[in-house]
Amino acid sequence: MVDAKGRLLALARDRRVWATLAVLALIPAAVFTNRFYQRRKLANVRLDLTTLMSVERGKLEKKFQETGAVTPKGNIDIASLVSGRVTELFVREGQTVKAGQPLAVVQPGRTGAEKFMPSTLNAPVGGVLLRCMRDNGGGGTNVTPFVLREDYLTGRFDSAKDFTCLMTIVDMKKLVIKLQINEVDILKLSEGMSVNVTVDSLPGVEFPGTVTMLSRQAEESRGYNSGKVFQAEVSLDKVDEKLRIGMTARVLAVMEKREKVLKVSLGAVFEEDGRTSAFVHREGDRPKQVEVKLGFKTATEAEVLEGLKEGDKVFPEKPVDFEALPKAAAPSAPAIALAEK
Repeated sequence: MVDAKGRLLALARDRRVWATLAVLALIPAAVFTNRFYQRRKLANVRLDLTTLMSVERGKLEKKFQETGAVTPKGNIDIASLVSGRVTELFVREGQTVKAGQPLAVVQPGRTGAEKFMPSTLNAPVGGVLLRCMRDNGGGGTNVTPFVLREDYLTGRFDSAKDFTCLMTIVDMKKLVIKLQINEVDILKLSEGMSVNVTVDSLPGVEFPGTVTMLSRQAEESRGYNSGKVFQAEVSLDKVDEKLRIGMTARVLAVMEKREKVLKVSLGAVFEEDGRTSAFVHREGDRPKQVEVKLGFKTATEAEVLEGLKEGDKVFPEKPVDFEALPKAAAPSAPAIALAEK
């Protein structure tokens, strides 16, 4: 009996020893884990410090930008009144012609046995000869080949819709940018507004322009971005001889601007619980959350009216540890006046 009791006591002592050893074994792991997370937290702080944004004074501009194509102000398609074959061609694509200059001779009929008087086509106006362009029904245009000698033509008398266009005459001194503006942006523009135009093929060159037409009727876009659009037109005030029909052009307009205002990046401003705030860096201390009041805004920046000062450094992301704003006071219940009976 005594031996059994002694064995039980020895077994209990052994279990306490093993339990103590297990606890001691866990302590280094806990210390390592704590140090790991502390290091990661410090690394996060250092990462945040490298991406701090400055609150500074400068210019804010609200801009409009849209892409279009260089297009002639007006063009005249050349077609024959009668159907027939081109027997003479006096011009070539890209040539500049004068009003009244002969372009081609068309022999009416399908065969030479048909004795009809030939018809000479003359240039109705002066300009540059280009291939004809037709709406393809999908929001773009198809360019038809420039006429060749011996081509057979369908005249306007035979088909008012599907007649053959030999060539088109354009005035390269009067070019416009045709745009399709979505219904969200159309009210940002007005006729007579000054704009700047750049062309992808001529980097670094700006062409001043003026908004000369804004459609008042929406239509369904048939292009890649379907939806309601409005047709618009920008006339170039200065035309460069390097410009070509169909070049991609970008129209930029400054709709509103502010000079020398205190501004902050919208990436450093946070909306939470109906309050607008930013997190200000403080050397040797935790970041401080401050409430800010914003004014004029662009797509990326905003004017600071209250809460920040010039030279402040703010975080582009919410820090892990910071001095938070005091909780907003709950609105007091309205006092109710009881009328005495």
